[in-house]
Amino acid sequence: MSAFDGNKSGTEGNSRTVNNTADGNAKVDTQIGIVHGDANFYTVDDDADPSEKFEKGVNFLDGSMPRRAEEVIEEAFTEGFRSSRVCYYWIMALFSDRSLDLLTEDVLDRLALATEQAEQYAEDEWTLAIGVTTGLVRRIAELEGCTDVAYHAVDDSIQQFDSLTLARKKEARRHLERILSGVMQDRLEAMDRERVDAARMENGRRRRAKLFFHPVPTPPVRSEAPSDLSAVPMLIVAGPLASATIYLLGLTLLSSSIEVVLIVMVGVTLAGAGSVRYVAYNFPRLIESAEASRTRDRYSGRIARDWSHHHGPSRPKAGVFARQVGHIIDWSFFNEAIVRDVDTSKWLRDSKGIRRTLACELTERFCHRAIIPQPRSVEWLANLHASRQLAAWRLDGFPTIDRPAESTSSGDVMKSAIGPTLMIIGAVAPIVVLRAAASSQSAAGMFAVAVTASASVLILRSAAERITVGRRVRKALDRRYEFESESYLGWVEKLKERPTDSEMSAWLGHDKLYIKSAAMRQYGLSNSDLLDHFFILGAADGARSARIAHGPPRYTTYEVWLFLLTSAGVRRVLVELDLVTGDLNNESRMSFRYDSITSAFLDQHGVAPGAGDDQEESDHSDILKAIRSVKGKLVLHQVFVLSLNNDDSLQLVLANFDESLWDKVQEEPSRIAQLTRDASGADSALRILEAVAAEGSAWVEEEKARRRRRTLNYTGRPRTPRLLTTTSTDGGLVPVA
Repeated sequence: MSAFDGNKSGTEGNSRTVNNTADGNAKVDTQIGIVHGDANFYTVDDDADPSEKFEKGVNFLDGSMPRRAEEVIEEAFTEGFRSSRVCYYWIMALFSDRSLDLLTEDVLDRLALATEQAEQYAEDEWTLAIGVTTGLVRRIAELEGCTDVAYHAVDDSIQQFDSLTLARKKEARRHLERILSGVMQDRLEAMDRERVDAARMENGRRRRAKLFFHPVPTPPVRSEAPSDLSAVPMLIVAGPLASATIYLLGLTLLSSSIEVVLIVMVGVTLAGAGSVRYVAYNFPRLIESAEASRTRDRYSGRIARDWSHHHGPSRPKAGVFARQVGHIIDWSFFNEAIVRDVDTSKWLRDSKGIRRTLACELTERFCHRAIIPQPRSVEWLANLHASRQLAAWRLDGFPTIDRPAESTSSGDVMKSAIGPTLMIIGAVAPIVVLRAAASSQSAAGMFAVAVTASASVLILRSAAERITVGRRVRKALDRRYEFESESYLGWVEKLKERPTDSEMSAWLGHDKLYIKSAAMRQYGLSNSDLLDHFFILGAADGARSARIAHGPPRYTTYEVWLFLLTSAGVRRVLVELDLVTGDLNNESRMSFRYDSITSAFLDQHGVAPGAGDDQEESDHSDILKAIRSVKGKLVLHQVFVLSLNNDDSLQLVLANFDESLWDKVQEEPSRIAQLTRDASGADSALRILEAVAAEGSAWVEEEKARRRRRTLNYTGRPRTPRLLTTTSTDGGLVPVA
């Protein structure tokens, strides 16, 4: 589905207010991100081998972080790791996310050095790609400079480009996107449209992309169940009481006449019959009542309240984990209602108790470990139980909510009273008879027997109840553990298809090509009408995030801003992109003059080392000590802000790192923030929009003049580059005067 299939347009005011809540007191937008543990994918150690640095540089380039890629590949090149493949990817990094006017002297020197180095190698796939791509850029520069270029030369360049392998064509289209312009861009887009459309969905995107946002599941653990040993103290007490009962009974019988013995035996027989009847009829119902009471406690949330009261204050980390897992469970139950199309409000209201109970049960199960897992790693369990609970709720409701208490008939009351009645008669009748027969000593003995026997029976009943209920609970927990283990193995198998960060970035790159092409058709523009264009990517409302360690976040849903800069003014297209499915929704358009832009800036909020608990991020005061040990500011929030002269302020959230704060502490904060800006396109956009804000309507002519100078500089410079050496303070290559 594409938002561009319609013909919607409009304008926007200030930034929108997000309110991600649902009825039933459920917070459904968890915003708890995950960090995949492949820490080596983007990690570049200072003492790393040059070949390793180069491969990490390629990873950065594939992940849409060209400036970091350029830096790392250059380090590898400087340290002596050189080949045609190294030269090719260095050139791609230098071209990537740059228009012709951004090819400064410094960049051109590096391009010339890489190109000259590549000419030293025998022709192969990489040298061929270098020749075609650099020739293509030179042809574009000649067209920009209005030099005498025959259009058959354009045809030759297009044919050479088409001769490249599919992988190299994909890379060139992606990384040369901002350089390609005019008739060359129109021809390539027309030739490549079907391939781009197909590439958006290739490699099983709809099936696999969603797996990127699932963490590696934590294996299930067995819940602690009641042990038979808990009944041992009761049995220890009941033993002496039972022995005392037998002793007193024997003593009474031995010291009494035959009439007394007969009376006592009748009483014992009645009491024994009552006990047998009680065990056969009443005891099973007692067990069922105990299990029903436990079930009601789970679904009413009483277990959760008791847990919070007894364990919450003394176990703060468990409390934090429980709150985060609680948000995940809320989301799972809410999402399950949406998928199954049930009454969401009633479902969330009825399930409030069991949601709180599940959060406490999962906390108890996983917080006994030395290392507490990421909350999102138990999300699969939340989803599993949400599905099971919804099925039960739809079938028969929840206990204490939809199921009325069962009425007890008079017949059931009479049947349940038989056993206890016989027991009472058997204990009391002999005492009364013996008392009436003036046999006080025997009556006293029988009274003692009745007391000890009653105490023994009550204690043994409680012990038997505890043992029986405990065994049933253990069987239920074992069945649950087996079910969870089977589901866990299924998840592990499914996650083997999880895409890499490079694949996610590639899908996103093809989406950008598709969005631009669709927007251009909708506006009736050709590439010759554009002075420049750029994207800014941010998190859509309610988007879930995931990222590779030391890499930028990816979102389930992006808010995509596309800026098309023409001689007449700025056209901004906003569209919501579902990265999982590739669907485009909620498209809107906005046009304004260059002199309407008053400012563009990146608003960042974070915690500096040494910050006190009274800072803005006081909600994270439990990790401020860890933050103080980190070099550089810990950025928690990045927002791109574009201000217009009608007091409108357009805002786009680039990243919210609250959800992965602990992982951020383990990484270099400034580096992650920079990679996020690089991947989102914010840095490139800021450079252009700041110039527009400063120059106003004069920006068009100034930009054309800058482009002419860069074009003449590029087409007219000698092939041999100036010598470069590592004399800059940051270790980069700089020209030698």
